[in-house]
Amino acid sequence: MKKFSFKQKGSILRMVEEPVIKKRKWTLDRILYVSFLLLLISFITHFLYKTINVISGNGQIVLQKVSVSFTEDIRLDRFMVTQGDTIKKGDTLFSYFMENDTELFQNELRLKQINEDHNQKLWDLEKEIGFKQIESDALLRQLQDLDKQRPWLVDKVVLGIATRSELEIFDQKRAQTQGLQWEVAEEIAHLMHLKQSLKRTGNSLVAQYSQGMGYRHYISPLNGIGGLIQLQPSEVCYREQEVLSVHNPEKLQIRAYFNPKHQARLFPGNTVKVRFNDGVVSEAKIDRTYIATYALPSEFQKKYEPTERNLLVDLSPLDSKEEGIWKKYYLMDVELSIHRWGRIF
Repeated sequence: MKKFSFKQKGSILRMVEEPVIKKRKWTLDRILYVSFLLLLISFITHFLYKTINVISGNGQIVLQKVSVSFTEDIRLDRFMVTQGDTIKKGDTLFSYFMENDTELFQNELRLKQINEDHNQKLWDLEKEIGFKQIESDALLRQLQDLDKQRPWLVDKVVLGIATRSELEIFDQKRAQTQGLQWEVAEEIAHLMHLKQSLKRTGNSLVAQYSQGMGYRHYISPLNGIGGLIQLQPSEVCYREQEVLSVHNPEKLQIRAYFNPKHQARLFPGNTVKVRFNDGVVSEAKIDRTYIATYALPSEFQKKYEPTERNLLVDLSPLDSKEEGIWKKYYLMDVELSIHRWGRIF
């Protein structure tokens, strides 16, 4: 067997050194990842900031107004103003009378009795005056007949057919008739005077008991602008139903609603950030906070959720510049926010 021997030789393979490739610090995946991470951190930070530092609420810009309503049913007569009219304090807004007024009912009964008595007395007087007038007319006709007969009687006396004593008796009869006619005329004049006096007395009593029965008038307690008129003339306004409203454009405010748990942060003088629907931002200050809670208006909560009760807060513009901005957004809803520890960003 041939002997095998291994001869070691150098390797004919050669290793080629590859150039070192520098790693890229920012790749697309890394950029997307970091961007997403920053966005997530920003969102969480903003959420925590809004949750912890910011108190949010809703509100509506309103004008100071007087809503005219009554505790009893009334019937409207007519309106002296229309919607949008400029109203001064002391102006008459409308006339009305009470539907269920006890005093009015009693006065109506008295007035009815007065009218009946007054009419009866007038009728009795007119009847008596009529009888006297008939009597006076009869006496006047009798005098006319006597005046026609006297010349004929005088001729008979001259002719000796009748005596002078008959003429004297005739003249006495005429004088008596004339006297009766004068008495009746005086009685008629006296009765006519009584009739006029009775009319004046009746009118005075009617006027006396008619006071308070006439239409009453509602006087405006402030300067302002006429609001929406809810009813029409001659309609009945039931108890606590609004007739109309008067708005004062110089007294602008926001009626705000906040969660009751933030009551400790809602104190007069605190500054509130106001954001309007079109993105305009304004500032307000708290005027007053009401202790009681109020039902949140339907426009500030979801339709099928139970009605919430929130704290009611009145806000006023921070200055005249802010007030000018607010007037453009009358009756519009606004978003409100208060910072517990000041603004961080």
